[in-house]
Amino acid sequence: MKKVLFFILFVVFGYFAHNEGWLDGTIISFHPTIALDLSRLSGKFKESGLLSKYPKLDWDCYDKKTYMGDRVCTAPIRAWNGVLAKYTAFFFNKRGSLNMVKFSFRAAEHAKVISALNSNYGQPKTLPGKTGIHGKPIVIWASGSGLATASENVKGDGEATMTWTSGRSLLEKYFKRMMDA
Repeated sequence: MKKVLFFILFVVFGYFAHNEGWLDGTIISFHPTIALDLSRLSGKFKESGLLSKYPKLDWDCYDKKTYMGDRVCTAPIRAWNGVLAKYTAFFFNKRGSLNMVKFSFRAAEHAKVISALNSNYGQPKTLPGKTGIHGKPIVIWASGSGLATASENVKGDGEATMTWTSGRSLLEKYFKRMMDA
């Protein structure tokens, strides 16, 4: 009888471990959480401010030139504002100012992310002609001096992301395109 009960518990644990994220670091996780109001972010935010504001996070900062910035600081996290998450990444430009913030979530958390953004910043607008990594429309919210974006919805059990981009960074990219055209 004990072997049968052990087997049943093992199967139930295996189901939840696989389907609910217990083993991928989002439910059973010893990483710190991050509380971050996107409307308080700005392009004036510097890397040193990030590291001092969130000293408990295990930051890995390095130079990496991408469309998001010239330098990135990443850290594994357990949650963003109460929503289970995997990691966050802060991208800085060559002047050391914040360009973009990215949060990664399990797809199962996507509806909670959208709900949190709707609660804090109102109903989103759909970005015309653009789709996210899941082939779904991208929705945007004005949040302080920048824009938050996410896919309208996600498929399957892959990664869901939410980004915040500074208004200054958006303007610089827009004017660069205009000058290059």
